[in-house]
Amino acid sequence: MRFAQALLQQAPKDSNGLEDTWYKFGLVPACFSPQQLLELATSGLGEGLPAAGRDAKTGLSQHVADPRVEEIGQEGAGCVSLRITDENSKLPINALMPPNGDDNQQPDRTWRSIFEKFFESFKIDPEVVDALADWLDAGDNPRGTGGAEKSYYQSLPIPYAPPNGPMRTPGELRLVKGLNDVETLAKLFPGATPEAVADLDLGSNNYLTPFGAEQTPTGTPTGTPTGTPTANQGAKVNVNTASPEVLNALIAGVQTEGQTARSSAEGIVEEIIAKRQEKKLKNLNEVGQGVNLAALSRVADVKSTHFRIESVGVVGIVQKKIVVVLKRDAPQANRANLANQANQTTKLYFKVE
Repeated sequence: MRFAQALLQQAPKDSNGLEDTWYKFGLVPACFSPQQLLELATSGLGEGLPAAGRDAKTGLSQHVADPRVEEIGQEGAGCVSLRITDENSKLPINALMPPNGDDNQQPDRTWRSIFEKFFESFKIDPEVVDALADWLDAGDNPRGTGGAEKSYYQSLPIPYAPPNGPMRTPGELRLVKGLNDVETLAKLFPGATPEAVADLDLGSNNYLTPFGAEQTPTGTPTGTPTGTPTANQGAKVNVNTASPEVLNALIAGVQTEGQTARSSAEGIVEEIIAKRQEKKLKNLNEVGQGVNLAALSRVADVKSTHFRIESVGVVGIVQKKIVVVLKRDAPQANRANLANQANQTTKLYFKVE
């Protein structure tokens, strides 16, 4: 975890993507000996490795690979696998509702459209958006036909109560009406069987996250008409790292906001992916033509602040796994310690398996 923090502290703050060292580590299914990690840390944390794809895998393997890794694990010395993924590459569930929102407040208009497009693309009933909004809001009146509040959850064979507040852990997805069956959840893990999904860590899915949309204080932003739903200012998807499925939902969702000359969302997404494979986007203006940039800027960005770290230690046949979600904090105002405080991280989630 400390090694991953060091990688994130080294990463740029203005834009993040396939060129970053932390991203390259996610491409390499390798198990490093402690000595290898130490050597890598003292040699610049992988600085100068190839950008992405096959070259990144080859370059990283040549940089630190030890052909005796399997022997190391069997002999008892142990090794560590490390994977860092971008939580800002996923759709932030908590962005659906404003802070402390109740039954009288509607889900954010832009995010609702994005989530509906996403669930439709996965052949999941888009009415699950109402159930998610009910899970997050402070009231107890179900929305529409797809919503669910305490009365529904208390009537289940094993009753429980919704939190009526922000989703705190990925595992809560299993509890929300419309997602509380393994057949539906399996759609979020392409290729996985329902039986396998029953034991999966839902935080490892590539599309939805409870992180990245920490609720901000209530109040109406300057220049915003009273009563108009606004996107949570902290909820942004990084177009440099988002999957094609997330990008499709994002682009299609913002296109519904009064855009006159609509382009194909699929075509725009293909253009974004082609551009970022060559070089990460430095700002949203580089997304291309046919996008409502004003609407997109409310829900998207080119940088990341939330990261999921999965580390597995292996000694012989024994394995132990740590999962951590870190938020990279903005630099503090105290200039005397600016060098030490820049890119500090806050631990939002910690689990040992």
